[in-house]
Amino acid sequence: MIAAITPFLWPGVTLIAIFIFYKPINHLLSRMTKMTVLGNTVEASQLPDQRTVPATAIPEDEMRTVPARTLPEDDKANRVLGWYSAETNKKLEHWLEEYTSISTFTDPIAARDRLVAANKVLLSVVLFDNIYYLIYGSQICLLQAANVGGATVESLKHYYDTAAQQFPYAYTNFTYEQYLAFFKTRELLVINEDGGVQITPIGRDFLVYLVEMSRSMSKPY
Repeated sequence: MIAAITPFLWPGVTLIAIFIFYKPINHLLSRMTKMTVLGNTVEASQLPDQRTVPATAIPEDEMRTVPARTLPEDDKANRVLGWYSAETNKKLEHWLEEYTSISTFTDPIAARDRLVAANKVLLSVVLFDNIYYLIYGSQICLLQAANVGGATVESLKHYYDTAAQQFPYAYTNFTYEQYLAFFKTRELLVINEDGGVQITPIGRDFLVYLVEMSRSMSKPY
């Protein structure tokens, strides 16, 4: 029974994540300067602008409308799957099986745990790749400094000042407060009323992600 039904579960779980992050991902891809998908590299000319990229999920009233004939209106995963052809859904099932070997599970609890783990991987990639695309090089340096401890708003300002001098066009009308707001909206740093700055678990794990995924720490701006 598990072997029969589980291939249809994980694409739905996965697409919930895509559905939740639809607007940030859509905006992200529209501004991507370079990305690789299945071995193909795509390039564009735009640079990330932290002043215009939303940190929140797409509002309910902006969700794409799916014909009522497809699937229940309150089932978001099935609504998303209903957008696509049977061939695409079959391909998703194939990739699912390659990644999880889920059809071999006979224990529903073990199958669920594997699906949850796979979806957490997806969410971490969406979260940290989104941050990595948007974050400036000087902000990575600032985050590393905050990870050492003892940082304050004042002591970290030289990262902003140095980058603003080197890349004035990127920092026009972009204040230090806006620069720091990126860390707060992405939950990378906590900034206290007394000016103290602490890195969050997400901020620390983002740095771990960069190392484990061999992401370059040297970015412009």
